[in-house]
Amino acid sequence: MSTKTPPNVIKLAFQRYCVVLALFVFASLIILVKTAYIMFVQHDYWMAVSTKFESRFKPLAATRGNILSADGQVLATSLPEYRIYLDPMSWEPDSARRVKDQIVRDSILTTKMDSMLTGMKRIIPDLDIEKTRAAILKGRAQQKHNISLYPKRVTYIQLTELKKVPLLNLPIGKSGFTTEEFRRRKSLWSFGDSHDW
Repeated sequence: MSTKTPPNVIKLAFQRYCVVLALFVFASLIILVKTAYIMFVQHDYWMAVSTKFESRFKPLAATRGNILSADGQVLATSLPEYRIYLDPMSWEPDSARRVKDQIVRDSILTTKMDSMLTGMKRIIPDLDIEKTRAAILKGRAQQKHNISLYPKRVTYIQLTELKKVPLLNLPIGKSGFTTEEFRRRKSLWSFGDSHDW
């Protein structure tokens, strides 16, 4: 009895092997092309993203609890304060989509800037509307990603109210409204002294 494999079975197995090999080669080429595209075409975009979202290696102070007196009154507490920024620039990786997204962002900024600044002035009375407007327009012209909206820090209550103001109440992808949090230790028993932590 012969144990030789029929030629048609060998030919069919070889054809299947060639199809599988071709699929693997095709998938590998797609991965290589995509990698090259990211490395060379999108290089500047990903470098800009990395600088914005890079880890800041700095010691983080532990969140401290309240210090209470024997009768339960607060003697010292940690209060959150925030610096507020506006990022009017698009982060779209694709250049064609970035242009469209930037047009949308610019039109939103142009139509809502006056109402935003008026709302901010209501919440932050010492805000200089004209200086803030000039800083936003200058930052947009220079394509900056972090434009300071106010030189001082705002409280948590002010931040909550600011998030209801036109433009700042939109999602971050459309408004570009960002914050940086700080903790201020407030000692109520030491004549109003406070410290940053």
